[in-house]
Amino acid sequence: MARNKETLILLVDIGPSMHPHLDYAARAISALVQRKIVHNKHDEVGLVFFGANDTDNELSSELGGYEDIVVLRPIAVVSEELAQAVDQFSKEYGTSDFMDAMVVAMDLIVKKCAAGSKGNKRIYLITDGESPVKEPEEGTKSEQVELLRNQLQMHNIILDAVVIRLKGENGALESKASQENEFLLRSFADGTMGDLVLVESYTTLLGAVKSRSVSPTTLYRGDLELTPNMSIKVWVYKKVSSERMPTLRIYSDKAPLLDTTATHEVKFDIEYKSSVDLDVSIAPEQRIKAYKYGPQYVPISSKEEEALKFRTEKGLKVVGFTDKSNVPRHYFMKETNVFVPELRNTRSTLAISCLARAMEAEGKVAIVRCVWRAGQANVALGVLTPCLGSDDSVADCFYFNNIPFSEDLREFAFASFKDRPSTQQPTRLQQEAADALVQMMDLVPYPGQEFLMPERTVNPVLQTFKEQFQLIRSTQTEKGGRKFWKDRLGENEAALPGEDLLQIEDGKPLTFEFLTGKKVEQVGSLNPVEDFEALLARRDSDQWVTKAIKGMKKIITDLLNSAYNGNTYEKAVTCLIALRRGCVIQEPCKSSLFPLLLFFFTFIYVLFWRMEPTFHPCLHKSQII
Repeated sequence: MARNKETLILLVDIGPSMHPHLDYAARAISALVQRKIVHNKHDEVGLVFFGANDTDNELSSELGGYEDIVVLRPIAVVSEELAQAVDQFSKEYGTSDFMDAMVVAMDLIVKKCAAGSKGNKRIYLITDGESPVKEPEEGTKSEQVELLRNQLQMHNIILDAVVIRLKGENGALESKASQENEFLLRSFADGTMGDLVLVESYTTLLGAVKSRSVSPTTLYRGDLELTPNMSIKVWVYKKVSSERMPTLRIYSDKAPLLDTTATHEVKFDIEYKSSVDLDVSIAPEQRIKAYKYGPQYVPISSKEEEALKFRTEKGLKVVGFTDKSNVPRHYFMKETNVFVPELRNTRSTLAISCLARAMEAEGKVAIVRCVWRAGQANVALGVLTPCLGSDDSVADCFYFNNIPFSEDLREFAFASFKDRPSTQQPTRLQQEAADALVQMMDLVPYPGQEFLMPERTVNPVLQTFKEQFQLIRSTQTEKGGRKFWKDRLGENEAALPGEDLLQIEDGKPLTFEFLTGKKVEQVGSLNPVEDFEALLARRDSDQWVTKAIKGMKKIITDLLNSAYNGNTYEKAVTCLIALRRGCVIQEPCKSSLFPLLLFFFTFIYVLFWRMEPTFHPCLHKSQII
């Protein structure tokens, strides 16, 4: 298994207590599957239901028990079939509990993944926790929980659980079964480095179901220099990172449909032309960069650019300390990073803790000059804010935020509303309405209560993009996807008699000549000269010569009548030359040219003579007739 690959089991409770939530759970899981199809198409996903009316799993067949658990889809690479399977869940009335379902899911992962395989292995459980866990036949429930948790840890399987607890549900929080199940699930999640999410709204449910866990990577490893003689070993991680829109690439369908080695990539080649003569290409060694300075461009050679380049060395240096009030939050820029002590370095841990607690006691923050990597073009200036651990198991650390340089600050002064005349002052009702509007946008109306938490709220822009992407693909599927030639030819068997369809003789192989050998029957506007010559070459009937000449007459007439500033003259002359050449070959038809020539000579001397001289020899009467 690849290191960045994930094996995931979706474990969904479809029992009676989950019936009001199943439609929303299906939408959340469908969004998860669609994200995997777009971003992680090599991940493997399985789907297991518990609380079903029947039983379909290997453990039940081998050992007995594990009833009301159905393996709807074994572990396989994520696909459109899985996306269709999770569009809607059936409501059933089984009585199985999540403990047995977790054993079945773990068994599927262990059998699928070889021992020591790399990559994430995860069970994603969605339930309301209302079904009580059955007492084991041997031992106690606590012993069973401990045994299952140890098995999950041994196989490096992470358990992420989503428990639906909507506000306003009568008795949901007082249920003894729900409280016990929450305690057990939290024990499993903590023991496997997983996550337990209590969902209080369906909007939160959509954001709580995450496609995969992302392992953090360090942005910087090295010294935090306090003085030239004192430094602390630190590691820097990104605390938050904005999720970007998926990158879409141009796809080329020029390759043959049956070519399995085609990459369908589109490559761009940039060619520079001379501004004096557009037909002359400029070689790379003849080009030089120029930078705009005022109204002019200043050319800078590569050697000069290298000499003027600002050199930086990797490192973090504390510039000084200042009061927190001097760095307001609206100065913070970009994303937040976390400074933590070096792993398994006791001295670094003690130094970071002492510095953070001293700064917190004095109400200070540190200004830091940052160069994350050697040769970095820009130097970052940031502020370190101490963050003390809530208990002994959480180490002290620093939050880092980029702040602007003095040249980047722009302050704008606005006149006070109090200085406005009384006619422009709001009335009491208007002021109350404005205050109510502001209060409605407060995401933390009460201490300890937060709406639209970033960790549990889906990005509406990304969600809309994925839904539209899914809609476009489903629409194309309904209209009918691309068909191979063999499929199209196979449809001829069901065609109605008399339809003008391609026919192929029985027993003969399908060849390129057969597919491209359809004979020309009229002069088209795309390639009129080729069509004209093809019609003259046909010998199966005498009508093709007359049809070719009449068709070419019409093409030339249309080209001249639709000309705008002479844009079609060149093509008209080319068609006229081909017509003259064809009529010379077809001697009996020469007389049919005279009416057309009278029309053309009017245009030749008035219009064509203004064209390039290279066309003039083609227009002499002696050459045409």
